[in-house]
Amino acid sequence: MSNGLVLQVRIDEYAYGVWFDTVDIDPYSQTVTIVDGFGKETEIKDDGSFKYREVAVKE
Repeated sequence: MSNGLVLQVRIDEYAYGVWFDTVDIDPYSQTVTIVDGFGKETEIKDDGSFKYREVAVKE
């Protein structure tokens, strides 16, 4: 994202109440690639229940 913002996603079925930084969003396959709490990239299919937000990047 530009302007010092990063897109985050909350996937309550994966980890309730936790916001993850997104790496990639594929609108065709409806998958979101996130960085999990262990620093690994994980791809998860969005079933329509995911919540998204933009947050300022901390420098």
